[in-house]
Amino acid sequence: MFLERKFSRHDPDHPRRDPPLCLGLPATDWSRLPEVVYDVICNLQLLLAARRGYAHVLPDFGLSPSNGEHGLEARVEVLQSEIPGLLSRYEPRFQFDEIDVDVDDSGAPVMKVTGALPAARGALTFRFGIISRRILSFEYEPTPV
Repeated sequence: MFLERKFSRHDPDHPRRDPPLCLGLPATDWSRLPEVVYDVICNLQLLLAARRGYAHVLPDFGLSPSNGEHGLEARVEVLQSEIPGLLSRYEPRFQFDEIDVDVDDSGAPVMKVTGALPAARGALTFRFGIISRRILSFEYEPTPV
């Protein structure tokens, strides 16, 4: 994110609605949120999309690929066991609290992860698709001072 800000051809004071490095993120007005929220959400999306053993030099970066050989219940169990360690190691700015299975508006199961962002003084909750591993929505709530 530092390189994006340093070498961007866009005016830094011009608010952006769609971050250029993480185009798959939900549409939101990023100028209303603290900068660290964008950085953390973008890194979380990169971690979720990375396949362990394929997408990075580090052997434990990313999540184990499903390859379609396991059912949804098995995939949920794998995600619940891998995500806490992955987040604590590769995104320490997000203090993991809880992971649970939720249902989106269409009735499809999604993973819901909650935690804290001490650098932004708030709580962050995001939901991502179990199969797509794409962040579908997130909520940032600043803690009252």
